[in-house]
Amino acid sequence: MKKNILKNLIMYISIAVFFVITIMKVIHHVPWFDESNAWMLSQSMNFQNVYYILKGEGHFIIWYLLIMPFAKLNLWYPYSMLFINWLCFFTAIIIMWKKAPFNLIAKIIITFAWVSINYYSVVARCYSIGILGLFIIATLYKNQLKKPLLYATILVLTAHTSLLATMAVIPLAMIFIYNLIREKQDLSQKNIIISISIIAIGAILWATPFITGFGYSGLVGIPGNVWPYFDNFFKENHYFLLINYILTLIILFIFADNKIKFFILMTTGQFYVFHSIFYPAYVHNMLYIFIYIIIAYWLTTEIHDLKNRPIIAGTYLIFFTMLLFTNQSFHLNYALKNTDKSKIVNYLNKRPNIDYIHMYWTFKEILPYLDKRYKYRPVYTEYDPTCINKASCAPKAIEKNMKEIQDNWNTVLVTSEKINENSVPFKWEIPNADPVIWYVTTFEKK
Repeated sequence: MKKNILKNLIMYISIAVFFVITIMKVIHHVPWFDESNAWMLSQSMNFQNVYYILKGEGHFIIWYLLIMPFAKLNLWYPYSMLFINWLCFFTAIIIMWKKAPFNLIAKIIITFAWVSINYYSVVARCYSIGILGLFIIATLYKNQLKKPLLYATILVLTAHTSLLATMAVIPLAMIFIYNLIREKQDLSQKNIIISISIIAIGAILWATPFITGFGYSGLVGIPGNVWPYFDNFFKENHYFLLINYILTLIILFIFADNKIKFFILMTTGQFYVFHSIFYPAYVHNMLYIFIYIIIAYWLTTEIHDLKNRPIIAGTYLIFFTMLLFTNQSFHLNYALKNTDKSKIVNYLNKRPNIDYIHMYWTFKEILPYLDKRYKYRPVYTEYDPTCINKASCAPKAIEKNMKEIQDNWNTVLVTSEKINENSVPFKWEIPNADPVIWYVTTFEKK
């Protein structure tokens, strides 16, 4: 009795501390490009262009649907988006405390690990809703055949959050279908057909943007380009992370059943192949490796018993701690410590002539804050093979672009280079990096 009271007390204290710390981080978080881009895409998304938008994205429809009502009405940016993301991850943490077979130490590690308290709960992207889906799937895993329709539905919804979540859903769905077929004599024929149909329809909807050819895809790259990102990622941690990751997988393989081994091989294999051929594995992509490991451990209950298997469980906890507490590089520190851009926003919004604004995609994080009379136009000089210096090519590209719209125009250009003597600089100090300067240059043609 006293033991249960102590466990509950530790759980409530841990959740409360997590709540306070992450809420404070969310309140002070300045969205970076990927967050603001999802908001802007949600504002422009409709049934006619949804496939065009999704084809070039690794973030699928569920996240956009969640933030779309707020984005369409332009309500409370960025806090509406930030708190939706936070609520998804906070709910996932509560589910983990209530339902995961982990011991107290493992649950505390996951709750206060770097990836939990500094990234997924703070940065408003599609990943937290995918983690919530995967934690629900892990909770239902043992009873998937008792609740096949619910399980199939959660699988499909989770797959439609992000490509990284889909990589975990695919082997779990294959295991589910295998279990349905294997145990078909003990199950309702109707439930089997409906469950498989739900997964099939979900797979068709997921693949439609790519099969139909809507939109464009610039993801195909040079095979083998994943290793430099792995190499840099592990090098920053003196290869300690790579060794620890391999040892963690070895422990899992020893104790996991064949289905979980299949899950590990499929997630790891898909991750490596995709990031080798189609898209480089940036640090925020690589963080999902930790989620795959958490799910695999969740479904391998034999490894958590400190009382009956103290050596094995203790070893796994040591590796788990080292793995999840590792700092995840400068790239994410920069994103998490994105500087306040209010000075440049105020300057732009107070300009007497608000018309067009030109900028490269890397500057789009300020767009949600700008006066809605601004009409965003991209600068295409980065795609011009004849352009050697962007600063000299940008004005020509703007003039060519604006002539397609009208003869008389007023536009402002945001760049990282000084265009002329009238360019107004805005400087920010970046943690552990050189200062960043953005320049605002006004152009008029009448």
